[in-house]
Amino acid sequence: EPPVEVDTERETEPPVFRSSHATLLVHEAWKGTAPRSIEVPYPAGLACPAPPRYVEGRAVIAFLAHENGEYRTIGLSYGTLYVNPDEVKDVGLLVREAVQLQAGSERDLDQRLNWLARAAANPATRWHGLYELNPTVDQLLSHYDRNERVDLEPELSAAELKIIADGFVSDPSTDRTLPMILRLLENYPSESVDNAALSSLEGVLGQEELPWWTLSAIRVLLERLNDPYVLPRFADFEDDPYPDISDDEIRELWERAKEEVGIPTLTPAPVRDEVVWGVGSNTPS
Repeated sequence: EPPVEVDTERETEPPVFRSSHATLLVHEAWKGTAPRSIEVPYPAGLACPAPPRYVEGRAVIAFLAHENGEYRTIGLSYGTLYVNPDEVKDVGLLVREAVQLQAGSERDLDQRLNWLARAAANPATRWHGLYELNPTVDQLLSHYDRNERVDLEPELSAAELKIIADGFVSDPSTDRTLPMILRLLENYPSESVDNAALSSLEGVLGQEELPWWTLSAIRVLLERLNDPYVLPRFADFEDDPYPDISDDEIRELWERAKEEVGIPTLTPAPVRDEVVWGVGSNTPS
């Protein structure tokens, strides 16, 4: 519920499933109320699923429940969100609007879809909007997700798809949401989206170490660009989220595809830095 800033973190001794506590100084509460300072226990040593992260001295948007006199983080790693300072206001507005929608006597699907489209358009909440609209666009998480979720993507209007597309063009993804948003927009023809995706991919490929989802992003982009050789290119990597292929081989695959399909080389998009790794959209599992 309340967005907070971490003051200190205390951890007990092993075993791995040790109980840790973070002391949080509350700056704002976007839902409910909270005292100026609260203690939140959490399983810092948990390996899988990934635990929440409370980093000393860093501002965190924490989604908390208060039960039996104790706070707990909702959704483990997905319940601690770190964003750039200039994004906090936008995230706060979206959260407060969600609280109002949830408090309504009737849950209006159109209002929910519009909210999710705007969340997907915003880079700070893009993963959250995309995953709620269609969990299968995040192939790794959806494989382990045991919650019952409804695919809302077919309900999106043309106007809502445009909101998502325009947000992506304005601020292209260079993180895990790149293949996700391209999957969601696979039936949305747009040269601007194509160019934003090409620029994003060039930025990703320019990194010293490529993220694990790079090959997936290349495939979905080549499918979007109607590469006639996409099936044989990826025949050896079907249904394998961690294929046995080096970063250099991935770059060679992309350059070969560009030459064969006639894809231009665009200016690389600046890669968005992860504020804190291992939480929210960059949760490892």
